[in-house]
Amino acid sequence: MSVRRMGMGSTFFRVPQRLELDEKKFFDYFCYVHQKVAFIHIQKCAGTYVDAALRAILIPQGFRYFNPWYMTRAQISSWGRDRGSEESLSKAHYRRDWNHTELGRIIEEKGPLYIHNHSKNWAQIHFKRMQELEYFTFCFLREPLDLMCSMYFFLLEKSGESSDPAWGFPPGKEGPIHPMGMADGLNDFIERYTYNLDTLLPPFISEISFVKLFNQNNLQILLSRHFDVHDAIMLPKINTSSNRGSSHYVNENFISDKAQEKIKKTLFFRLCEFLKEKDASQVDNCLSHY
Repeated sequence: MSVRRMGMGSTFFRVPQRLELDEKKFFDYFCYVHQKVAFIHIQKCAGTYVDAALRAILIPQGFRYFNPWYMTRAQISSWGRDRGSEESLSKAHYRRDWNHTELGRIIEEKGPLYIHNHSKNWAQIHFKRMQELEYFTFCFLREPLDLMCSMYFFLLEKSGESSDPAWGFPPGKEGPIHPMGMADGLNDFIERYTYNLDTLLPPFISEISFVKLFNQNNLQILLSRHFDVHDAIMLPKINTSSNRGSSHYVNENFISDKAQEKIKKTLFFRLCEFLKEKDASQVDNCLSHY
């Protein structure tokens, strides 16, 4: 069976002329084995969970893992020394994203790579270069009202700390303003900060290789079709809060109609609705063949 090179830094096996029309075998034969992988992590969309799954799969296969939220300072400093950048990179804290200069260097690294950064800290120039180098890029979204509830409780439980700069809250005169000091409860938080949803979407969202709403099934689709992992991946929940889900707060009248209407006017909401319709149509198309 011969091997051909395809786009997106991948390899696949040529399909024999006679192939039983079995869906699993079909994807086994067409399974991409990516050598350059980049996770465009949109906040509070199960990204920590997804990253843990990819980390467990790719590192044992020899991938170099670039995520400063989980790399030690020593690892980051060592990589910086190798690139003549010890002074700036040795100061990198393991609880922040890569900056633009660092990303530009990492993208050019040789060999199998898996890079993580939050969506607001990828620049268009990085994405264009990754396309030229045939990276496989992916991200997950989440129902926007659920995302807002999750963000509210996540920040509430961090109250007293600085706000997350990736979320984009305005700076105060004496440092970052924690949004809990600016919002009167969940509903007020949603009404005040819904505009932030669209800023979480990178400008190149339509060009990302794989974009879906997060659920366990869609994670399994990512792993099986693109990383040849067909066994179910079930990990403990990670980076959670006391959030009970948007449906609970809607049913208990904690979220007003006005707040829900604000959500529906966002591009984020429209994109999620499009992805739901797309997934449903794919299921319908599959069923029509049986």
